[in-house]
Amino acid sequence: PSERLVAVADILSALIGQRSYKESFPKEKTLHIIQKQSGEGLIDKTVVAVISDNFDSIMETVKERCKPVWELYHKMQDEYRRLMEQYAGTALSTSAGKTDFA
Repeated sequence: PSERLVAVADILSALIGQRSYKESFPKEKTLHIIQKQSGEGLIDKTVVAVISDNFDSIMETVKERCKPVWELYHKMQDEYRRLMEQYAGTALSTSAGKTDFA
């Protein structure tokens, strides 16, 4: 069932994704973790085997398909920085600890 695939994909995303509190895990560590979890019966062994056997191809496909979103994200970050620089030093009115931009 699809929920088993989604469960492994969710774990994989958390491991390979960079977060504010952690760097992304390298391939070897990521595969070790999901293979250990599948060996313990926590996640689907078949899904993990397919991901393990095709990891590089899967990651390349994900990278290509996410590229437009990633580029848009960076454009938004650039615009945010530009606006912050533009309005830096300008008194922002606050209400209950929130700026007008909240």
